[in-house]
Amino acid sequence: MAEHNAKANKKNNTKNKMSAAQREAKMKAAEERQKRADEKKAAQERTKRIFTWIIVIILVIGLTLPVAGLSAAGCMSQDVAQTASEQTVDDAAADADAAADTAASSSTKG
Repeated sequence: MAEHNAKANKKNNTKNKMSAAQREAKMKAAEERQKRADEKKAAQERTKRIFTWIIVIILVIGLTLPVAGLSAAGCMSQDVAQTASEQTVDDAAADADAAADTAASSSTKG
């Protein structure tokens, strides 16, 4: 059994032997793969960063515009409400003056 294992190990050792040029080529290929992987990772990180900024900008604009619009509409509605209340007060005063004039003229006639 041990003799069989020794033969198998010797056979594997001869298969694993590489020349210096082969080892050099294998190392260069591994470095190239690593370099490509690093570049791909950097590109993905850059894309992710850009995508994140785009989403943040969209959210800021999406949340700011409606709030600004509602604020402007609120200011306008307050102005309209204030103008309407002023007109109501003016109309009421004019009606009171007209009623007083009517009452005064009817009392002088009667």
